[in-house]
Amino acid sequence: MAIYGFEWDDGNVFHIERHEFTPDEVEEVFTGDHKVRRTRQQRYIALGETLDGRLAFVVFRRLPGNLVRVITARASRWSK
Repeated sequence: MAIYGFEWDDGNVFHIERHEFTPDEVEEVFTGDHKVRRTRQQRYIALGETLDGRLAFVVFRRLPGNLVRVITARASRWSK
C-alpha cells in the first residue's frame, strides 16, 4: 500500500498524544517493516515499530490520494 501523506489535525494529534505517541513516531511505523490488516468498519490496523524500536498498534483510515488519517496509536506487545 503506497502512502503519500498523512492527515493530521488537533483532534487526532491530541488522541495519539494521550497514548504517548507523536505524529513523527506514528509515521515511522509506516516507513519500516510493518503489517496491515483491514477491519470490518472500513478501517485498517498497522503493526510495526518506530525508529527507536518501540512497537506500535495504529488504527487508521485510507483517504483519497493515498493519504492516511490516523485514528489512534498505542504501544503494542506484538512481537515479530
